Amino acid sequence: MSNDIGPVGRHEPPVMWQPHEGTRHAYRPDYYAEGAEVAALCGEPLEVRRGLGEVEWLWTSCPECVAGAWRLVHGTEHPSGGEQA
Repeated sequence: MSNDIGPVGRHEPPVMWQPHEGTRHAYRPDYYAEGAEVAALCGEPLEVRRGLGEVEWLWTSCPECVAGAWRLVHGTEHPSGGEQA
């Protein structure tokens, strides 16, 4: 089982969501600094950004990232295969 406690003793979520090119993508947090390039759970490269606007968080989530995040959190396949309702 992995340790979800960050370097300053905070609980870290299993995934972080990042708006990127019109879709929200998830990545493992692993304490990346702002500006770091990471791979989303779907494999899409993206740049870590902080302090984003409210509208970007309303974008549709990448189905592959939804399914990957579900697997990380629940250890099973997403009931809808990652498709949003």
